[in-house]
Amino acid sequence: MRAPVRTVRAVAEVEQWGPNGRIRGKVRMLLAMPDRVRFDAIGPFGPVATLTSNGSVFAMHDMREGAFLEGPPCAENVGRLLGVAVPGNVLVAALLGQAPLPLHTALGGDDPVLCDDQKKSGGRRNRYQGQYMVELGNPKAKHLMTFRVRKQDRNAPIQEQHLRMASYRAVSPEQGVLWNLHYADHVLVADRAGGRHPSGHPWGVAFPRKVEFEVPRSDLKTHVRFTDMDLNPSIPEEAFEQTPPPGLPIQRVPCP
Repeated sequence: MRAPVRTVRAVAEVEQWGPNGRIRGKVRMLLAMPDRVRFDAIGPFGPVATLTSNGSVFAMHDMREGAFLEGPPCAENVGRLLGVAVPGNVLVAALLGQAPLPLHTALGGDDPVLCDDQKKSGGRRNRYQGQYMVELGNPKAKHLMTFRVRKQDRNAPIQEQHLRMASYRAVSPEQGVLWNLHYADHVLVADRAGGRHPSGHPWGVAFPRKVEFEVPRSDLKTHVRFTDMDLNPSIPEEAFEQTPPPGLPIQRVPCP
């Protein structure tokens, strides 16, 4: 039986669009469920910024500005480097290609419904054909998810189907769309913690090489394209912590 993905070591090309224009760069990532992150932004001559959060303390060393920031791991702080102001557990789950379940595991919801791929809508085929659409919600937020189903699995029992996360949207009655996530270009990645298939080959995980974030409230959009990844590596706890270099003062950054 394959183990769930709990940690990832990866390299990604990150592209951001926002009020200050377009920014591109390479980022080395360490991720651990539920909310631990380390991002090293890499310039032509090495790291230019390092952001860490162990779920309790956020820290960021900006080598370009000669600044060391520290504070609580709220969405605004954890999102400083990638430009994605979402809670740490949402960010980690999204980058692992999963639904950010920590937000709504306690919520009730309707059973998933697989759309009929022959259904017509306005004279055209339903754009959600071959997908499960799942909606969970409470008075504070609604969570809308879609999962793609392989064509050859559409008539199989759900427990035998291969599902791939396609999109995730969180909507607030007061604030509208909180964030949109889109997953694409899934590839099979060997899982070091998953043991081996009866055939003798290692288990693999269908992992999205492209993850797109959109935060309409802040007019930000970020695309992450993974170029290398290692699933379920052993990552020491200290990798998600950092201290300032000698002589560099700590700037406290509270949450809004």
